[in-house]
Amino acid sequence: MMRALLLIAVLGFILLAVGVLHYRSNQNEVTVTIDKQKGREATEHVIEKGKELGSEIAEQAKGTFEKSDGSAPQTPARDR
Repeated sequence: MMRALLLIAVLGFILLAVGVLHYRSNQNEVTVTIDKQKGREATEHVIEKGKELGSEIAEQAKGTFEKSDGSAPQTPARDR
């Protein structure tokens, strides 16, 4: 239960920081507004950055495997 509340609080703070969630209050009411367009844009940005990061990691891994010749490590022969 505490983890869920903590997760909701962190998510709310992130949304406030990004500008997707707006909070206003006066003497009689509290208004919380979600900017769906900004939320969509932020989501698209995060997805694009994730794809770029995934591509970079894949290229680095590919380069690492291409550098090795694929053979098993050789052990020196022993003199008998």
